[in-house]
Amino acid sequence: MTDSVLVAARFASYLLLLVATGMPLHALFDGRQRLSGWDRAVLASLTLGILAASSWWALANVAAMAGLAIGELDPPTARAVLAATPLGALLTVRAAALLVLAGLLAFHPAPRLLAPAALAALATAAWAGHPGAGEGLAGIVLKTGDIIHLAAAAL
Repeated sequence: MTDSVLVAARFASYLLLLVATGMPLHALFDGRQRLSGWDRAVLASLTLGILAASSWWALANVAAMAGLAIGELDPPTARAVLAATPLGALLTVRAAALLVLAGLLAFHPAPRLLAPAALAALATAAWAGHPGAGEGLAGIVLKTGDIIHLAAAAL
């Protein structure tokens, strides 16, 4: 597998996470009480896109760890790698945050509720970069700094 597949998958997931987080944050800072129907549709589409891009990124990561092309990856290997690495936990938390975001979009599209759910999904990106490798207090500081940086970029 080429690094370009992994880079493209990671870029897609970051870009979609940033835009999906920026929408409710911007609405929150604008003082809006609810998202418009159009904004809700866009954010719902972004949420689906994040799920797809995150799956692509996870498969590309697992394939790279296993030294295989994505097409050569088998389900038992993918499950084993996801269970044995922080990537599995990251994807679980991201998916849970996105499900909460989708539920809020459907039933209560208030930016004050949508923004924390979107931020939680975006925060998982900090686990995947260099800050994610940090341990102890230094790791917490690195992850916190990365999350703040991601939130600022989203806004």
